[in-house]
Order: sequence, then structure tokens, then C-alpha cells
Amino acid sequence: MALKSCISKSLRGCPRKLSLYPNGNTNRGGKGHLSLYLEIAGTGTLPPGWEVHVNMKMLVYDHKKDKFFAFQDDTGGTKRFHPMKTEWGLDKLLPLCTFNDTNNNFLVDDSCVFGVELFLVRDTGDGESMSFVKDFKQATHIWTIDNLSGKRNGKNLHEQFSVGGPGGDYTWCICLSLNGAADAFLAGRKFMSVSLHFEGAYPGVPEGGKVYAEYKLRIKHHLRKGDYVIEDRRWFYRHFHCRGCSENLYASIDYPTLAEGFLFNDVLVVEAEIMNIGLVKGLN
Repeated sequence: MALKSCISKSLRGCPRKLSLYPNGNTNRGGKGHLSLYLEIAGTGTLPPGWEVHVNMKMLVYDHKKDKFFAFQDDTGGTKRFHPMKTEWGLDKLLPLCTFNDTNNNFLVDDSCVFGVELFLVRDTGDGESMSFVKDFKQATHIWTIDNLSGKRNGKNLHEQFSVGGPGGDYTWCICLSLNGAADAFLAGRKFMSVSLHFEGAYPGVPEGGKVYAEYKLRIKHHLRKGDYVIEDRRWFYRHFHCRGCSENLYASIDYPTLAEGFLFNDVLVVEAEIMNIGLVKGLN
């Protein structure tokens, strides 16, 4: 069930609505998290073929620090609203354990504050086309991490790998954050996050360029076939942020769950499977 709130200001003449799922939008994989979405309502007054491009950040208020923490997905936050897609948001805005923890000051006296920051992106008149890499061969990279307990107090762990294609090698990076997200308010939390980053290709995708990928991330279970699997398709921007892992937080799993067979003899196995890649070209 979602809690909906109308916002007085409008976007392109239409009211906006924030929809919050306090227990997570389970239909979209948000179990165990807060889910938050922005919707453009009353679009019947807009002309046929309308579309709005915005850079969007979801906000959660810290009562003690008197500031908002901003969340975006790994596309950089730019979204296209149109008649077939009037709602965007985050299925996994924040783990419920983090939100409910009184030390984080998001929930105070049974009260919390959410928001959204929007910047309208103007049309430059430039077009793009996307095509899948011809003859791309699906590839899986296996990352075995020994002595995980000895690394939990250290920095984030990274594994870089290349996936070959007709135009060269496409370079990716898996980031394992042993204290959850890199954001300060999550530091020290007892869960682990894993994310996938795009680091470039040869011959090069330009700085700031993007690729489309269909992929899976797996945390392998040593004792049975019930791996922890995340499957998605999305745009990746080449930004070389892998070393800090401050973006692209995608999946998290707590340490008690890890101990149920995902972590065995202090060994963790993570897999990244790239199933398809699409590249963008500008239209002159």
C-alpha cells in the first residue's frame, strides 16, 4: 500500500505526487526497503506526444543534522516522463533497518520527511540512436573473495574485468562495500552492498558517454542453489566512480543472512553476468 501526497507546485502545468511505500513496493523488488516515486498527475491537459526530461533526486530528512540526504539511481537521475511513463522513483530508496534505526534520525517521534529535487532538462535539439553490439557474446565474471572477515574494517573492495566485443573490450567494475553504502550516515551498518559500474571501452566511449546493459549480479550460495540474484537492464554512464563506490548502490544483504551459506569458510563468491550491451550514437 502506498501513501500519496500532492505537491502544490506543478511541472508543465500538472500537479506532482509523491508516493511512499513504507514497507517497500514488493511488486518491484522493494521488500525490506522504503520505496518512493514521483508521479505527474492530470496529464489530460497536456498536448499529444508530450514529454518532460528532469534530473531527479529523492530526499530523506535527517532531523538531527537538519539536512536532506539525496538518492539517485545509476543513470545519473535524468528521467523522461511521457504518456506511457508518468511515474519514476526508487524501489529501494533506503533499507528499513537503516530508516528505523534511531541513531540515524530519519524517524523521530514517529515523524519523517521526504522530498524530491527536480531540475528541468531543456531539449538541445540533438538526437541519439542506440543499437545493440553485433555478435556480442554473453559473458560471466566470477570474483572469489577470501578472508572476508579480515577486510570488513578496510576500504571498499573492487574487481575490474573486461567483456570482449567486436569493437574492443568493454571494461566493468564490481564494487563491494562492506559497510553498506559509502554515505556517512550508513557507515558502520552491518550489511554489505554490491554494485556494478561501467569504466569505459576500447575504442573509447567518451567521458560522460553511456552504454545500455542487460546484466545479472549474483552472490553465490555455497550449500544450495538458492543464489542471491539481481537482474536488471539500465543505462550506465562512464564516470570512473568505482573507486569510491559513492554511486550505483544496487543490492544489499545483511551479515546474518550472509552467514546462512553465502559466506562459507570466510569465502564469498560474487558473479557479474553481462548478457547484452547497447551503444549510443549521436544523430547529425
